[in-house]
Amino acid sequence: RECKAEVPIFYLIPSVSVSANLPEVHLSVNPFFVYLYRFFEHDPRFEPYMVVAPYTYLSFAYMKETAQRLVELLENTSCRVISGYDFSSGEMVDIQEMFSEGLLFFMDPYEHITNRRFIFKNFIRTSLTYYIPYSYFIVKTESCYTKDPHKYAYKIFHETALHEKMLRKLSPVKGRNFAPFLGYLGSQRLLEDKERNYDWKCPLRGMKKVIIAPHHLLGIGNFLRFYQTYLDIAHQYQDRVSFVFKPHPILRESVLKYWSPAQIDAYLNQWDTMPNTKLETGDYEDLFFTSDAMILDSISFCAEYSLLCKPFLFLEKIPPYKFNNPAGIAILRQQYVGNKEEDIYDFIERIVLAGNDVKRENRNVFAKNFLVPENKNVAENIYNYVIADLGLRAEQST
Repeated sequence: RECKAEVPIFYLIPSVSVSANLPEVHLSVNPFFVYLYRFFEHDPRFEPYMVVAPYTYLSFAYMKETAQRLVELLENTSCRVISGYDFSSGEMVDIQEMFSEGLLFFMDPYEHITNRRFIFKNFIRTSLTYYIPYSYFIVKTESCYTKDPHKYAYKIFHETALHEKMLRKLSPVKGRNFAPFLGYLGSQRLLEDKERNYDWKCPLRGMKKVIIAPHHLLGIGNFLRFYQTYLDIAHQYQDRVSFVFKPHPILRESVLKYWSPAQIDAYLNQWDTMPNTKLETGDYEDLFFTSDAMILDSISFCAEYSLLCKPFLFLEKIPPYKFNNPAGIAILRQQYVGNKEEDIYDFIERIVLAGNDVKRENRNVFAKNFLVPENKNVAENIYNYVIADLGLRAEQST
């Protein structure tokens, strides 16, 4: 584990994080690796790179568009970027020939969503591999410890304090590659103390602000069951509640298996035309902070929104999609769960409008104990841990 001055650090970012191909869409990518990139960028002993792995699970056109736009976004943030897809030659890039003996921060555990040149297993013999999940894994316990990063990663940085505790016995390497809970890097921007602003459409003063966030996996999500209900509540509460429809970035692509492009685009367009609603396909940081509540079946949002200690209604499938993950079960226990239209109306009336959020206090305690690290600068926590683990002194880089 000797660390040389010229050793690069690079990050692999699948472009699934980019918004779907909608008219006049805003690019949406969780920039959490940028936080960590900056720490190593300011350390003269390292030369960090961002490597964008092409997202090949959907269409070729989608892969090209999302990869190109993510490369442009990262370049605009003054990061060194390498595209895993060469747009001039039309071929995948062999990044193993570019980097060796480096530190690899990997964020996606799946083999089927990108070209095989970019899967985790290819790098375990040539790089010191660190795994930071792209999202909170809170549904199935198996998804937290059965993928290649869980078996082969040098170090794993878990999403919550609950994950580390529950997986010690289940880990294929008995937890020897677990780092202590230092906070979840993807949550850092939600932990920062700064002013937040979002332009809600509120035709009247004093309106409550509610996010509707459907997931793209229709086997888990309920969009096809509740899409009309969402519009109905927006109409019914147009003088009391402002709504923002925040779909998963690839919901449109998923729904195209059932609807025509004209149908899904017409539906999404309605959210931008009503007096008290908006369609949001971009970032959600300020949206979260300025909202009062959320209605969702988007899994990772459950944990992220709980960081802010605000109430949400999680819509289950019928029959329910089974949560066997103790961290997910604990998070949902601090919130509200329903599976029918009446539950949505009850949540709006009782929790949002009447303010009868009986779980607020316990939710605050839970977040403090299990979700939020003592030092809220998670990137700094991880950087300091890596530097110390390499036998270096952090003060040399400051």
